[in-house]
Amino acid sequence: RIPFAWNEAEPYRIGLTIEDGTRFEKEVEAAAPALQPSFELAGFFALIGIYVGVIPVMIGLLWLPFIKRISKQKYHFFLALTAGLLLFLGIDSIEEALEVSEENLADSFNGALLVATVVLMSFLGLHYTGEKLVKRAESSRLTKPVAIALMISIGIGLHNFGEGLAIGAAVGLGSIAFSTFLIVGFALHNTTEGIAIAAPMSRGKGLVGKALIGKLVALGLIAGSPAIFGAWVGGFVYSPFTSVIFLAIGAGAIFQVIITLLRWIREEGDKNLSSAAVVSGFAVGMLVMYLTSILV
Repeated sequence: RIPFAWNEAEPYRIGLTIEDGTRFEKEVEAAAPALQPSFELAGFFALIGIYVGVIPVMIGLLWLPFIKRISKQKYHFFLALTAGLLLFLGIDSIEEALEVSEENLADSFNGALLVATVVLMSFLGLHYTGEKLVKRAESSRLTKPVAIALMISIGIGLHNFGEGLAIGAAVGLGSIAFSTFLIVGFALHNTTEGIAIAAPMSRGKGLVGKALIGKLVALGLIAGSPAIFGAWVGGFVYSPFTSVIFLAIGAGAIFQVIITLLRWIREEGDKNLSSAAVVSGFAVGMLVMYLTSILV
């Protein structure tokens, strides 16, 4: 602990020079005391997570009745749209992980290689788990579309955990204006994620009434609730290293889900993935996510 006189909400650049002349500097945009855990503050972060993660995903799931009634060609469009949405999320996660590692981690961590390694390990881990899940679905009451929707929910959930980390850290560092900007932007951005879950679920057989609603709610919570836990971790015990790891894990999981989706489109009849519906759906998915990301 080094005594240092400071005023709350003012910016500071703090430098530390060690005996061999090496100097370390850190800029503090708005000085603020560290947050002390309390039930009130934990509830505040939980509300933020619900607003940013759970509610937008649930809103996106309302597309399900519409997707259920469309033709096969239009259904391929929505599956490709889902793949486009997820590809953007995966790239966005890698970009955020590299940015955090460059700004906050020492060169000895080799941030780019760390991100690449975690992305690959996450991809392989979810690929193994996903294959087991799909095989189990084919031999049990769990239908394949539901298994794919579950995998999508897990991938989105890991991504939303990273978003929760960013918001919690912004609040914890006293950047109120920036954290409010993130909350509103992420909430609008995440509304499209429910569509990604609804698309495969629309072809689930034997799912009607309460059973369908129950599964949708469960999948929505899997995808959205990690934002709550991310906000808790980011606000109370934020670590740049942890943030990089989880963002990279989310990216790897999302890339694996994209491959599963493309395979599902091929099994549905579009062998070459070159139809107008697939190409346009993929492009529209990327474009929608880009436009909504501008608000973040």
